[in-house]
Amino acid sequence: IFNEFLSLILQKQKIYGFKHIIIAELADTIEGAALRTSQLLSIKKGMVDQALEVAKHYSEFLTELSKVCNITFICVEASNHTQLRNLGTKRDELPAEDLMKVIAEFIKIRTENNPNIEVISDDMVYYTHQEVHFLFLHGHQKEGKDFVEVRKSRDYQEVDYMIGAHVHHYSVDTIQDNGKSNALEITIPK
Repeated sequence: IFNEFLSLILQKQKIYGFKHIIIAELADTIEGAALRTSQLLSIKKGMVDQALEVAKHYSEFLTELSKVCNITFICVEASNHTQLRNLGTKRDELPAEDLMKVIAEFIKIRTENNPNIEVISDDMVYYTHQEVHFLFLHGHQKEGKDFVEVRKSRDYQEVDYMIGAHVHHYSVDTIQDNGKSNALEITIPK
C-alpha cells in the first residue's frame, strides 16, 4: 500500500509540479484493543510488532517522497484501535496508553535529520495552511453536533474544516467553506 501511495503521489507531482505536500495519518493504523471476533481472526502480529512495522514503513515512505518535495506529515496520536488497555475496558479509559504516540515518535526520530520533512503530532492537530484552519482527529472523540464549536472555544482555535476517519471510510465535515483551499486530495480505497 505504501508503494502504491508513493507511486500515485509521484504521478500527481509530475502532473501538477507541487513542491510541498501535506499528508495526514488519522490513526487506527493497527488492530488491537477494540477487536471484534472477525478482526481477531485476521491478526498475525501483536500490537507492538504492528506499531513498529507501520512506523518503519511510514518513515521509509516519507524519506523517499522527500526526495521530490517537502512534506508536512500530520500524525494524530489518539485512536481507539491503537490503545493499550485491559480486557473489558472501554476506549479512552487509559487514553495516554496509545501506540499511536509510539508510532509518531518513531517517525519523528527516523526523519528528524531530514530538512524536507516536518512531523506534527498530537491527540488532535490544529493546522493552518494558506489561511485555512484545519482540525485533524481520529474521530472517536467526536460527540454531538456542537463538538467543533466546543473545541474552538475551549482551545481558542479557528476551525474551517474538521477531518476525521473513525467512521472507517473517507470523511470530511465542512464547517465553513471560505474558498481558500486548493488542496489536492488523494485517497486509496481499501
